[in-house]
Amino acid sequence: MSDVTMPEDNTNNVDRRPPRIFKIRIKKVAEIHMEEINMFLDRRGLMTLNVLTGIMALNVLIHHMPSMMLKRRGEYFVLIRVHNLLMRE
Repeated sequence: MSDVTMPEDNTNNVDRRPPRIFKIRIKKVAEIHMEEINMFLDRRGLMTLNVLTGIMALNVLIHHMPSMMLKRRGEYFVLIRVHNLLMRE
């Protein structure tokens, strides 16, 4: 078990809270074989549980950075500055 400290997102500096500390536990649940995913994508392999798990893991990784930098507005990611401007209207 590890402690992770998350600073507050005080973009408007109204409420200054101390950083929050969370306890997390990471457990390895699967090993993804990328060669099997490559074979599936090249139409040389079947859709297996490993392929589905790999696609799901890649989906999480691909969406992580935009979700940290951008806000969702409907189905689209929008820059936080643009989102704040839109919300003022």
